[in-house]
Amino acid sequence: WFQQDNDPTHRCAEGQIVLYNQASGHACHFLPGWPPHSPDLNLIENLWAAVQALMDGRGCTTFAQFKRQLLYALSHVPPEWLEAAFNGMAQRLKDTIRLKGGKTKH
Repeated sequence: WFQQDNDPTHRCAEGQIVLYNQASGHACHFLPGWPPHSPDLNLIENLWAAVQALMDGRGCTTFAQFKRQLLYALSHVPPEWLEAAFNGMAQRLKDTIRLKGGKTKH
């Protein structure tokens, strides 16, 4: 099952999943009825934000350059940052419950 938050970039993946299922014989699906703009508690989103900050302004013009820079950025996310993001999960969950799924500062 794939979870998506109705972001337009995620919605366009549905056709690709159908093609993947046909080609592979698998049965991957989106979670039905997932509410739009639901809180994203997946820590990978925070990691991608940190990596994006490191990637901004790199001026990659080829995929090979982009790949090198991406691997560099991923390897330079401080372990302390990852640990802090993980350790903050309990508070993120509490805030999400307290705000009844509303936007948090996280």
